[in-house]
Amino acid sequence: MIVPTRRVDEYRMQVSKSTSEFLTLLKKSDLLPQADLQDAALTVAQLDDPTQQEIADILVEDGYLTHYQADRLLEVRFGAW
Repeated sequence: MIVPTRRVDEYRMQVSKSTSEFLTLLKKSDLLPQADLQDAALTVAQLDDPTQQEIADILVEDGYLTHYQADRLLEVRFGAW
C-alpha cells in the first residue's frame, strides 16, 4: 500500500504505510534532530518497500540510531514512548 507523497525538505517521495508509520514514530520519539530525521527519511525512501525491521537495521547501520533505540522503537510501535 502506498500512502500519499510526503514532502521532506526539497525532495518528494512515496513511502509505504509501514515506512510512514515507522518514520512517524521516530519523529514522535524525538531521538533525532530535524535535519537528521530528514536525512534518515531520504535514506529510507531509497529502499524498496522495506519492513520496519529493515528500516531499523539501515538506520542503525548508517549511525542514526543505536541498536537499543531501534529495538525500542520496534517494540513500542505506536504505544507510549
